[in-house]
Amino acid sequence: MNTRRMMLISFLLFLFAIGSIEAAPKICGPRLINTLKRVCSTSSSEETPCLDDTPIQDKPIATKCCLKGCTEANMKEFCC
Repeated sequence: MNTRRMMLISFLLFLFAIGSIEAAPKICGPRLINTLKRVCSTSSSEETPCLDDTPIQDKPIATKCCLKGCTEANMKEFCC
């Protein structure tokens, strides 16, 4: 392989690696609810996490986590 091709391949692999490291996973539906319960139960002194009865799709966390992706640290912002 010539030098240009090797540099191009290396650069593309680098971009792919950076993108996959920084990308937060998209979590939706029941998986989002279960993950949120787990994350919030570790940050709360209560036996059950304090979540209101608003449907998950009506909350900003659904938009953030399902459409854009979020980490557990992002989810902790929504715990009470």
